[in-house]
Amino acid sequence: MEDFVSGKELDHWEIWSCMTCGACSDICSSGVSFHEFIRDVRADLNERSPPIQSHNGILREIRRTEAAGHAKGHRTDWVTPDLDIDPSSGTVLFVGCTPLFDQLFNDFAKDLLEIPRSAVRLLNAMGIRPRIMEDELCCGHDSYWLGEEETFVRLACLNAEKLKRQDIKRIITFCPECHHTLKELYPRAVPGFDLEVVHLSELLGQAVLEGTLKLTSSEGLFTYHDPCKLVRFSKVMDGPRAVVKACGELKDMPRSGKSSACCGNPCWANCGDDTKRWQVERLEEARGTGAGTLVTACPKCFVHLSCAQKDYGTYKDRKKIPLIDLHVLAASRIEKASKGQ
Repeated sequence: MEDFVSGKELDHWEIWSCMTCGACSDICSSGVSFHEFIRDVRADLNERSPPIQSHNGILREIRRTEAAGHAKGHRTDWVTPDLDIDPSSGTVLFVGCTPLFDQLFNDFAKDLLEIPRSAVRLLNAMGIRPRIMEDELCCGHDSYWLGEEETFVRLACLNAEKLKRQDIKRIITFCPECHHTLKELYPRAVPGFDLEVVHLSELLGQAVLEGTLKLTSSEGLFTYHDPCKLVRFSKVMDGPRAVVKACGELKDMPRSGKSSACCGNPCWANCGDDTKRWQVERLEEARGTGAGTLVTACPKCFVHLSCAQKDYGTYKDRKKIPLIDLHVLAASRIEKASKGQ
């Protein structure tokens, strides 16, 4: 590894431009986990030849500040009086960095805070009163995949200690990256971490199919973008589709399910023309289905595709396709639900 990393064989840009989306590993007939190999190389490179940080590196610095214990936690002023929150619940809604994204990208990704609000409304409709952790920190997803091992482990340990102190038994997330990080990576980084971690779309899909959550359907045609961490890493594919189909007609893009295309740049590093081209192609693919709305199930996917559409969406008279988060869509269609859960 050391000889490879220090040799001329290694191209700096290629190592940092990999999306670590898992697509290549998923189809590898030899079972090679190439995305994990890339992460290991990055861990060795990070200090000597770091990536170009997007947005002037502010997101990396916030992660480092939180990992050092110098942050109070993510804002909770998005909670509105209509949301039924239980401060003593053993189930917590892990909100992640969405409140931060709302502040940074509000000029083109409007009201991202409607995602956690919608998540709570949906949980309430299913009879669940979640807790909101006021001292929650970044889950550490980006630090892990950029090879910032020390920062990731610190964030994992700090969050794990907060969850343990508050006697949490179950974590529900709406962010696929938080879901995979908490469910699969925390047990490796934090000895004894064994909390149940569930992505909200799994609960929603099950409730829709069982009839305990009813959503109002329309004649609208939707297409759905599978987030990499949700479909390839966490193997969640049917739940989100059940939700979309309950709201209207679903037409998948040619690259969907486990073959879904990455939205581009999941770790806010080395964003450039290549990633923008990737995102524009994805938007074109969505338009090509004839759908009137593109549904996402990840705050970052929503941000990246919204950004690309802002910069290039009307290039050569292309019409923009409306984007909506899966949970926001579902919450806007709540008809009635059983409170028996």
